[in-house]
Amino acid sequence: MTETGLTYSQGVISDSKATLISIVPFPITELKPGLIPGEFHIEASKDEAPVFTVIGDSFYYVYIDADRGSLRVPAPSVKIAQSICYDYLTAQLEVKPHCHPGLFFKPGIWTAARVKAEAMDDLNYNKESQFNWFTALVKRADDDWEKTRSHYSISDIQRYALRAIDPKNVKNRPWILPSQPEDNANFCPSCGSEVSPIAVVCKYCHFVLNAEKHRGMVYENPGIAGRVIHKQ
Repeated sequence: MTETGLTYSQGVISDSKATLISIVPFPITELKPGLIPGEFHIEASKDEAPVFTVIGDSFYYVYIDADRGSLRVPAPSVKIAQSICYDYLTAQLEVKPHCHPGLFFKPGIWTAARVKAEAMDDLNYNKESQFNWFTALVKRADDDWEKTRSHYSISDIQRYALRAIDPKNVKNRPWILPSQPEDNANFCPSCGSEVSPIAVVCKYCHFVLNAEKHRGMVYENPGIAGRVIHKQ
């Protein structure tokens, strides 16, 4: 029988290929324990240029009994690609219809030229869905930051999302760690938050920014920096 142009032999795809297509701006690694091969790597996309990862069939073993041992069972590439996409997408925060990472698959071998000719609707849908997902992640990060004021509550994926939809950080969100601080900007060397140029202690992580001035201060509660009651 056939499906999407691929021929099956006794119900199993024979030497089939499938292509994972990603516009996600960070690398993805999916592990499928029990499958051989069962580790799949997808490179990061740059500027939403599709990245293509072609995979073939895998197989796994099913134990029968002590006399007959294990049976080797083929796993078709299309089913593996479907599983990689489904498992990765459903594992992410804020995923819902038309709001998810830009990762999908196609049976067969695909290239940029083929996508441009045959699958631009799929690509554009995933671009819109990924933008919606990034927006939802940033909103969640804003909410979590207001509750915790802790950089540990913000994931690296949420920082990727902000850089993707607002690369200049026009709202000056303090929870994004700047990779290259602008000239004359002041950032806490401990947590990366933007701080006042005259600050002695970071108001977010309580890192001492000016040790000399800090030694001349007395605090109402020594365990909580930043609550100065007088200077000596």
